[in-house]
Parts: sequence; structure tokens; C-alpha cells
Amino acid sequence: MDNPPLLTVNAPIGFGFRDEPGDIVNRSFAQNDVGEFVGLEVASGKNITLLGGNINFEAGEITASGGNIELGGLSEAGIVGIKEDGSLSFSEEISKADVNLNNAADIDVRGRGGGNITINARNLNLLAGEFGNSLIRAGIVTASTSTDAQAGNIIINVAENIVIDRSSVRNLVTDEGIGNAGNIIINTNFLEAINGGQVNASTFGQGNAGAIDINATGDITLDGEDSNGFPSSVASQVNPGAVGDSGGVIISTTNLNLTNGGSIDASTLGGGNAGAIDITATGDITANGEGSNGFRSGVISGVATDVVGSAVGITISTTNLNLTNGGIVSADTFGQGNAGAIDITATGDITVDGEDSSGFSSGIGSLVNSGAVGDAGGVIISTTNLSLSNGGIVSASTFGQGNAGAIDITATGNITADGENLNGFPSGVTSGVNPGAVGDSGGVIISTTNLNLTNGGRVDANTFGQGNAGVIDLTATGNITADGEDLGGIPSGVTSGVSPSAIGDSGGVIISTSDLNLTNGGRVDASTFGEGNAGAIDITATGDITADRENSNGISSAVASQVNPGATGNAGGITISTTNLNLTNGGRVDATTGGEGNAGAIDIAATGDITADGEDSNGISSAVASQVVFDAVGNAGGVTISTTNLNLINGGSVNASTFGEGNAGNITIDANNINLINRGNIQTTTQSNVGISGIINLQVAEDITLRENSSISAVAKNGLNITGKGGIPPAPDLPLNSYNISINGEYTNSTSAIPQPIETSQGKIQPARGIKITESGKVILTAYRTNSSGTRLPENSINCSQV
Repeated sequence: MDNPPLLTVNAPIGFGFRDEPGDIVNRSFAQNDVGEFVGLEVASGKNITLLGGNINFEAGEITASGGNIELGGLSEAGIVGIKEDGSLSFSEEISKADVNLNNAADIDVRGRGGGNITINARNLNLLAGEFGNSLIRAGIVTASTSTDAQAGNIIINVAENIVIDRSSVRNLVTDEGIGNAGNIIINTNFLEAINGGQVNASTFGQGNAGAIDINATGDITLDGEDSNGFPSSVASQVNPGAVGDSGGVIISTTNLNLTNGGSIDASTLGGGNAGAIDITATGDITANGEGSNGFRSGVISGVATDVVGSAVGITISTTNLNLTNGGIVSADTFGQGNAGAIDITATGDITVDGEDSSGFSSGIGSLVNSGAVGDAGGVIISTTNLSLSNGGIVSASTFGQGNAGAIDITATGNITADGENLNGFPSGVTSGVNPGAVGDSGGVIISTTNLNLTNGGRVDANTFGQGNAGVIDLTATGNITADGEDLGGIPSGVTSGVSPSAIGDSGGVIISTSDLNLTNGGRVDASTFGEGNAGAIDITATGDITADRENSNGISSAVASQVNPGATGNAGGITISTTNLNLTNGGRVDATTGGEGNAGAIDIAATGDITADGEDSNGISSAVASQVVFDAVGNAGGVTISTTNLNLINGGSVNASTFGEGNAGNITIDANNINLINRGNIQTTTQSNVGISGIINLQVAEDITLRENSSISAVAKNGLNITGKGGIPPAPDLPLNSYNISINGEYTNSTSAIPQPIETSQGKIQPARGIKITESGKVILTAYRTNSSGTRLPENSINCSQV
């Protein structure tokens, strides 16, 4: 039978404190036997625990190389528990005391492995002073030679606020050290790192940087720089000369404020991969401005110049994201490796505005920079409203050897791109192959309510180098507007183009919207100026499409797929489905060639009216045109139109002609009414000895009206067919039936009698009854009957006598 114990203890295992526990003050900065300042020190691998009320390091130090240091205290009566491993346990309900490090105070567990720091406090203050910056340090020292060496962690639990002022929390692999840095884990309400304050888990030696995980129920602020120009930051980096991977950064907070160079950075500047960054903010994220050395505020995961490694990318979830005065979210590569992907979800708005003092725009970018080898990771954005202004940009482009990434933006509200920065860089969304680059553009997909591009605002997927321009696919349940130009006269618009000196094809443009408004030079463009094909354009508008006026450089508002002078390639053509199409004051739908290649075909279906009215200030008429212009080599693609009413007014035209070397295109129009007034014209002609004109097919249910020097003309090698109400095209040797042709507002029914002249305010008008072709090939409507060769036919009067 076992004997019962003589003593039973029912109290919890721990330390009990009475009211107003006493403070612990450390002023020791004693040196060890090799002259290092260590303060209070224990043997390597041993532990130190400071537990009381407030703990104040007044230039004091504490050292436990490879061991454990634990700090904590209570501000009122209570019990601090002891875990099985000997560490302290603080109840959530207990009121903790403060830990203050000031004037070069130092907590140090660095060694050849191991070494943990745990702090439990109400507030934690790391402040610089006369003797320098205060430090909390773990990591791998230079003396470490084992690749298996693993530093311990820094764990900080603070109930209220952490202030790091010109000081730092570090878990590093030091220069020439071998081994892996440990992690930094922080739980707090507010975290403020100012004047160069840092939370840093990087590597300077051979080994991986540590991971950083910060959870703040309140706000995190990183602001300003120290006296040497180093900004406040949270960083897990592979530094120059180091070999290893970044551990990445995870942040959860209410509001995240990055200002005056403040940054979150998981880049590689050595041999290894950049780390992933994952940020969740239930409130707002702001990155604004730069430091005195040009360090920009922002979130960065990049691969530096001459580095071999890849960026993993950045994931952000927030309410509002504000990038201003050069603020950035960047996952770039300058070395040999891929740029990371960027994925941003904002339940509120995203604002990208302005530039820093060096002219670098605020932006969201995954870039392959000049001299780099790798692919851009692309950008995915989901938000309510996206505002890009004063040069603000979303970019997934390449300047080096590698593909530009795709951009996919969903905005339940509006997307706005307006203006340019002071260096002339426009606001916009771009996936481009830039000058000197080799690779393909990833293209742009946008889904929104309204898309507004103003004062040079752009959506681009261009190539300026060797590679294809990407496809642009825009869906707007509301309206799309492109208006005006930037200060250099470059118009607002949507462009998938091949630029001069570039080699590659345009990916084309697809648009689905309610109304599409192109004004003061605004354009939808899929053209080529280099070696490659212009892209196809496909537009569906449930409402109206308007193209009106030119910009200050004379660039017309237009939908254009063109082969421009000096270019080699074919135009992709244009397909439009809309209610009404309004081309005014020089507005155009253009699928022409001015270089070596074919003009594209144009196919327009409008359930309402199509109107081409007037000309711009340079005399360029409003038009639907598939043409081969002077000195060009190629064929016109032709024009097909289906509409209720076609109105060509004040020089407005439908044209499928050639003025260079090649064939003119066919024109087919199916309409209730065709109205040509004051130089309105439908034309398919050839102005050279090389090539033939097309055929004009007019299928008209009601009336054709020609007034005030208007015309319908085709070269004789083909012809003109007019079908009226219930009619069929006349046989080649029969006269033209003029039942549906009105001149100057008057028309007559065709009978066996000879039609009589019509009295109008402008004099007598004879109804057209035949076709005559001039030596130049122009088709003329005549007042007498003709056969297919244009020869006048005899007339039978009503009493059957010949006249």
C-alpha cells in the first residue's frame, strides 16, 4: 500500500505579484573579455528571464548567445504562469507592464544557431539616444560555419502599442555567416516604425532570410528615414553578396501607412529568390512619397540587377488602396529571373496618383526591366473604383528579355485614367513590349461599369520591341469614353499596336459596352507602324458609338486598324454592332493601308442610323473607309453596312478605294434609306493603272437621296447595283430604274413614259435613268437610258413611237 503524500500544493505554478510590482532597470553595458559590449551576459546557450513591473533598459544591454531571453511584467497584482518548457505564460485578462529600450539599449541572442527572444508587454518602446539606436537582435553570427545552423525566433506580444524610433528588431544572417535566419512574429494593437525604424529578418551571408508575421488589430505605420537615409521598413531581404531566399512578409492590420520612403520589402539583391508578401488590411493601405535618397514608399518584392532569382509576388486585400506621389506596389525583376505576380482585392477604391521628385509615377507594376531576363508575373485587380491620375499606372510590361504579364481588372464601379505626370508619362493600364525588349505582351482584360480615358489616359497592349502586342478585351456595362490628349498631343484611347522599329503583330481590341464615346482625338486603335500585322477590332455597343473631332495634332477621333506609312503587314479589319453610329467633324472608322499590306474589311451593323457628317479643321472628312492610300501597296478590304438610315452629309463618305498599288474593295449597303447631302459620297475607285475598283451594291427598301454635289461612283471594270422596293438589279443592257433615287429632294415613279424634269428651288432636275462611265472611270447617273456600255438607248413614248 502506497503512503499518502505529506504535502499537497494546490496553487498554480507561476509567479505571484502584489499591487504595483517594482520596475526592473538595466543600465549595464559592460564589456566581455574580447572587448564586446554585452551588459548582463550568461554563458552561450543559457537563458535569462526578466520579470517584474515595467522593464527599462537605459542604455543597458543583455546578452545570451544562442540562448533564450524573455522579458515581461505586470502593472497590477496577478500571476504569471510557467509552461513546461520554462517559458512564461501571460493570461489575456492580466494587465501587463511596459518594456522600454532607450539610448542604444540592446537585447542580443545572436549565435551559431538557436537564440530566441520573447517579449510580453503592454507597450514596447525602442528609442534611439545619445549613444545610438536601440536593438532587439537574433540570428546567425559570422563565426557560424554550418549550413544546418538555424537561428531562433523573435516573438513580441504587446497589448497596446509598439514604437520603433530610429531603432530596430532584427533576425539576420550576418556578413560571412552561414546558416538560416529565424522568424519575427509580432502581435500588437498599433505598430509605429519611424525615422528609419526597422523590423528586419534578412540575410547578408549564406543562408535564408527569415519570415516576418505581423498581426496588428489597429494600425501599422512605417514613416521616414534615419540620419543615413535608410527608410523605415519591414523587410525580409537577400542582400548584396548573400546567398539564400527571402522568407517573405505576412501582415494583418486595420490601416497600413507607408510614407516618406516607408516600405515593406521581400526582395533579393543577392543570390536567391525574393519572398512572397501577403497583406490584409480591413481598413486602408496608403503608400505616399519617398525618402531623401529616393527610396519610394511602397510594397516591393523584386529581383535586383545582376541577381539570379525570381520574385514570388504580392497579394493584397484591403478596403481602399492609395498610392500617391510615387507610392508603389512592385514585383519587378532587374536580374535573371521572373518578376512576381500582383493580386489586389479592394472592396472600396484604388487610387494611383502623381509621381515622386524624380518623376517616377505612382504605380502597380510587375515588370521585366532593361537588362533583365525573365517574365513579368502579371497583375490582377478587383475593386469598386480604380482611379489613375497624373501619370498613375498599372503595368505588366517588359523592357528586357521576357514576356510582359497579363493584366486583369474587375471594377464594379468606374475606371478612370486621366492626365500625365511632369515627365509626360500618361496615366493608364499597359502590358507592353518596350524598346529593346524581346518578348510578348500579355494583354489587358477589363470589366467595369464605366471606363473613362481623358487627357491622354490610356489602355495599351503595344509592342515597341521584338514581340507581339497583346489583346485588349474591355467590357463595360455602362459607357466607355476616350477624350482629349496629353500635353504632348498623344490622344486618349485604347491601343494594341506595333510601333515603328518593332517586329510583331497587334493582338487587336474587343469591346462590349453601352455607349462608346471617342472625342477630341480619342481612339480605339489596333494599327501597325512596324513589321507586323495590325489587329482586328470588334466592338459591340448596345447604345451608340460616337467619334467626333480631332486633337491639337490633327489626330482624328476614330476606330482604326491601319497599316501606316513605312509599315509592313496587313490591317486586321473592324467589326461593329451598335444602335447608332455617329461620325462627326472628321470622326472615322478606318481600316486603311499606307504601307505594304492590305487594308482590313469593315463590317457595321446598326439597328438605328449611321451618320458621317462634316470634316475636321484640316479638311479630313468623317468617313467609313477601307482604303489603299497614296504610295501604298495592298488591297482595300471593302465595306459592308446594314442600317436603318445611312446619312452621309457635308463630305461624309463610305469609301473602299485605292490610290496606290492594289484593288479597291466592294461596298455593300443594306438600308431603308440612303441620304447623301452636300458632297456626301459612296465611292470605290482606283486612281492608278494597277488594280481594279470594287462593286457597289445598294439594297434600299425606301429612298436614295442625292443632293448638293453628292455622288455614288465606281470604276467601270466592275459596277453599281441598286435594288429598290421589291426590285432586282437591272440586267446589264437594261436601263437603270430611278424609282427610288431622289435628287435635290424630289423623285418620280418610273413608268413607260419619259420622266419629266422636276421643278425645285434650285431649278429643273431631271431624274436619273441610266449610267455613263467617264474615261477616268467615274460612274455618272444620267437623265437618259443607257446600256451596260453607257451608250444611250432609244426611248419609246407612251404612244409607242420612238424618240
